[in-house]
Amino acid sequence: MQYKKKIYNKKIEKKFQSIRIFVFILSIGALGLISIISLNVAINQGKIRLNPRIVDEYTLAQEYYRKKDYNKAKSILKKEIATTIDPKKEYEANILLGKIYNDTENYEEALRIFSSVSNSLYFDEELKHNIGITYLNMEMYDDALVTFEEALSINSNYVPTLLTIGKFYMDRDLPRLAKGYYERVLKLEENDEAMFNVGIIALNEGMQSLAYDTLSKLVRKSNNEYADMAANVLGDIYVIAGDTDSAIEMYLKSLANSKTQVESVKRLVKVYEQVEDYDSIKKVYEQILYQNPNDINTIIALGNLYEEENDYDKAIKYYYRLSKIKNYTNAYEAIGLLANAYYKGSKLDEAEDNYKKIIMLDKKDDLYKTALERLGDITYRQKSFTASLKYYKEIYTIETNNAIFKPRLGELELYYGNSDRGIKLLENSIKESIGNAFPSRTLAIYYESIGNYNEALNYYNYTLSKYPNDRESLYRAGMLYYRNREYKKANESLLAAANDENNNTFIRETAWKTLATMMEEIRSYNEANSYYRQLVEMSPKVENYMLYGNYCYRRLQYNDAIYAYSEALSMAEEKKEMFDINLALGKCYFRLNELDNAEESYRNALSYNGGDYQAKEGLRQVLNKKIIYINN
Repeated sequence: MQYKKKIYNKKIEKKFQSIRIFVFILSIGALGLISIISLNVAINQGKIRLNPRIVDEYTLAQEYYRKKDYNKAKSILKKEIATTIDPKKEYEANILLGKIYNDTENYEEALRIFSSVSNSLYFDEELKHNIGITYLNMEMYDDALVTFEEALSINSNYVPTLLTIGKFYMDRDLPRLAKGYYERVLKLEENDEAMFNVGIIALNEGMQSLAYDTLSKLVRKSNNEYADMAANVLGDIYVIAGDTDSAIEMYLKSLANSKTQVESVKRLVKVYEQVEDYDSIKKVYEQILYQNPNDINTIIALGNLYEEENDYDKAIKYYYRLSKIKNYTNAYEAIGLLANAYYKGSKLDEAEDNYKKIIMLDKKDDLYKTALERLGDITYRQKSFTASLKYYKEIYTIETNNAIFKPRLGELELYYGNSDRGIKLLENSIKESIGNAFPSRTLAIYYESIGNYNEALNYYNYTLSKYPNDRESLYRAGMLYYRNREYKKANESLLAAANDENNNTFIRETAWKTLATMMEEIRSYNEANSYYRQLVEMSPKVENYMLYGNYCYRRLQYNDAIYAYSEALSMAEEKKEMFDINLALGKCYFRLNELDNAEESYRNALSYNGGDYQAKEGLRQVLNKKIIYINN
């Protein structure tokens, strides 16, 4: 029984083993089939990458042509033409190859290619159209037009030819001839190029409503170059009509398109300028920079705008940005713009650094000359007169005809170079009427500095005869007239200098003091008193009130003197000032016999300087006088 059971089990095991083998074989087969299918799918999905010849070569060449990779496209097409046995493919490949030669300006080869397929069974309007394009490019206009008409005789509705003929006539300012071709296109399809040109032609013919409707429709329905150009034209129409808001809306629509952006920006800026909306101009420029941070023209325009507004810090920001753009071909100009902005913004150290970069290149152009002139001015302001003289001498050797800086050079030569040459330069400047009052005044100051007062006065008089309001000449001439005791002339000049609010405080104070002193010298006391009063009104400070008080004391006008000294005391801060004022007050009060006030003032004076003899003596006299009054 056990033996039979074993035999039975072996038979069952054999059968199961056969089944397992069969299942295994089926599994292997299924996996193989799946692998083959997967591989086939993978090849089909990636065939262009793995082996371009697996797909149609013409399609691949078209893709390269679209990407303007003409060399690869030509290579594929030439192989296709040489190997294909399909005449239609050969014809299509030749057409595309001819178009490539047209695009690369090899027109003779393009004509040869097109001619080679002129007898093809597949000859059509496209071939004639492309031959016409070749003639057009070769400026064989009659042949081009004949060929285009031949294309239309094959297919009167061939849109590319209709558009090309329309453009041909528009480019030659023959809109009436172009009009029919564009209208034929619009009967066939809604074409943006045709619609735009029909609108423009209508505008030129005075059909404003038709133009407006056509262009507005184009702007509403499309979002391409022609729609943006239409928006610009509509904007112009609105500007003429005085509707600036609608004009701005149209220009803004075309702003995003890179091809129309430049024109849109120009128009927008012009409209915003008319309404003086400079903030909006800046926003337009900023929007462009947001799209293209390195847009050179926009960066320069923004810098110029801020420069015109005297906002030099912001102008500097944009010019600095311009100077840091890599591969910018005109970095020299950028440095110039930056240097000029620093100079105008009174950032002289930064301006100097950038102007030095310009002169290092030694181009001898206008920017180089500007750099030299401004370096001369910067170093002059920094009181580096020797360096300033060097820059001005250098530019003078380049531009002897440009005499703007001749007076400055003359002044520098006078003091830091050759004085004879300086005098000659200044005299020539006077003869040539260059530099207004500067050259004659400079010579006057020079002669005054070397003690030649008569020659100095001659030049001051000449300056004032030509420029009667020249402040420095009025003041300096007045002081010289006073020195020479020409009191009438001195009074006239110094009075003008003293009353001129554009003069600095020192000059005005000195003029009033000199006038008052002069009037006191010639015993014109009323005028002297008036000038002292005007001095303290113009510049109310301790020193000036003390001068006025001293004058009043000398004139025995003790009450006026007390008023002046009291004003001085209310402003005084230093011990010496307080001592001097209290001492003066003590003297005034003593003269008026106001002994208590006199005693107080002298004691105050002694509190600041206890060892002073005058204060002690003054106090002693007051106390003695008081005793006498008590005893009496």
